[in-house]
Amino acid sequence: MPVPWASTQQARRWSPNLTEDEFPTPNTIYGACKVLNEVEAEVYRTQFGLDTIGIRLPMVFGHERLSRKLGTSYMWGDVPGMATLGQPAELPPLNQLIDWVHVEDAAEAFALALEVKNPAHRLFNLSGGNIRAAEWHAAIRKAVPDAKVAISAAPHEVGRPMSNRRIMADLGFRPRYTAERAIGEYVKAVRSGTAKP
Repeated sequence: MPVPWASTQQARRWSPNLTEDEFPTPNTIYGACKVLNEVEAEVYRTQFGLDTIGIRLPMVFGHERLSRKLGTSYMWGDVPGMATLGQPAELPPLNQLIDWVHVEDAAEAFALALEVKNPAHRLFNLSGGNIRAAEWHAAIRKAVPDAKVAISAAPHEVGRPMSNRRIMADLGFRPRYTAERAIGEYVKAVRSGTAKP
């Protein structure tokens, strides 16, 4: 049985539609450590027969997934929860590309990796869909009409938009959550007290 494990989009610097074949260019210690993990996984596979499958995660959004760091721009995914609680928050410029995946879609990707037999590749990008910050903002406004969300004039370091082609072709992954659905469900959970941002 394969052993799926979590790598990160931070294995690469920012650029649109990153593929798995691009040379690793991390610009954070976390990203550099994950690149090392990717190399280690390949060593375990080739030298010791451990059937590893790495999945590079973007920002994972959803119930019980986020850990808010108030005052930091990186955790733009926390903005829906902050808006629901009436707290001010900030998003990147509306035309900036962002990458994310819903926690249930991420779980589905790992489940698919557990079932695959002799895949052609051992490393996969995972994305719920590269979208503009404007779509995230519109979904927040629909769920929380009085949200206090400022829009930054300067780009944020919000992750690296990745290509989903390989994981869709090899594992059959299809994201089910749109930004509107994900944020709508999350806001309802926060309001009901079943989720804490």
